[in-house]
Amino acid sequence: MNLAKKYKQLFEGKGRSNDAALLTEKDAKTYLPIVKADAKLKQLGMINVEITPEEQLKMTFKHIPYEKRQQLYDTIFKLIPSEDREGGLFPIGSKIIVGFKSTSSSTSTSEAVAMKTLIKSSGAEYDKIVASVNVEDGSVSGRDREASGTIEIDGATFDWTMETDDGMSSSYLGDEEDDDFVLHDTLIDAVEEAGYGIE
Repeated sequence: MNLAKKYKQLFEGKGRSNDAALLTEKDAKTYLPIVKADAKLKQLGMINVEITPEEQLKMTFKHIPYEKRQQLYDTIFKLIPSEDREGGLFPIGSKIIVGFKSTSSSTSTSEAVAMKTLIKSSGAEYDKIVASVNVEDGSVSGRDREASGTIEIDGATFDWTMETDDGMSSSYLGDEEDDDFVLHDTLIDAVEEAGYGIE
């Protein structure tokens, strides 16, 4: 099971909102006060919500227990309808980033370019990228694992996630999947050194 793809599928075409008809603007600024004031999200541990430089909506939680995630996503579904979430959803550790129509293409492009830069890098340049890997959060249950953090590529900082299901791992730079396993070994080493090794 690929959790990142599953989360993205959940956010495409399954949004529910009684307030959708009342909303005329379709960007992060519209939903910032709505999300910030939502009692259910606060109850689920939301401690901050802000708009990123890329015009995305970033929610930060104290912790997101695995068993509470679906309840959390359902709450967001009711606040932000699917037609406004075309930029996707990016669960990264204790943060959830919602992309809007205006941010979907630029986010994907920057991450794709960074992945190509990583593929071409070698020697000291590659070693510098590897040294920049930071593990911010993670959890392990038997042979299943989730971990996330940041990495610096060509002077820019990107979020990464790793998901392991029954010993099989997949890595992502933002929402760009590492199909060529460019990041795979580097992230595996960093995650295990941080104490999130699997059995």
